[in-house]
Amino acid sequence: MKIKIDIQKILNIVCEYYGFHIVPIKGRSRKDNLVKARQMYCYLAHEYSDCTYQQIGDLIERDHATVIFSVSKVQIQKEIYRNVSEEIEEITQKLLLPKCIVESCDLLKIAILNTKALNYLT
Repeated sequence: MKIKIDIQKILNIVCEYYGFHIVPIKGRSRKDNLVKARQMYCYLAHEYSDCTYQQIGDLIERDHATVIFSVSKVQIQKEIYRNVSEEIEEITQKLLLPKCIVESCDLLKIAILNTKALNYLT
């Protein structure tokens, strides 16, 4: 089952990771670091949401063709460059972190309850 994440959350995490505010990401600048952040957002939004290319592009004021290009470029780069794969992994961990924390807390509560139940029975 594929995990679904809100595209606004994905954009916020990507901006935080690369050290940008959302405004420059939506801007027209073609500086390498901004382009890389935009492309990473498009790739992760495509991977972790049910949104169409158009919906992903609308959030950063780009058309669907730009999103398609960005997704394919990041897919190629992650196969060639280790650092791109590592960046994807780091950002993905940040995207999934709250869910992991909740799950581990629930597991901890279950373990505590099981221990109390065993102590009560013995």
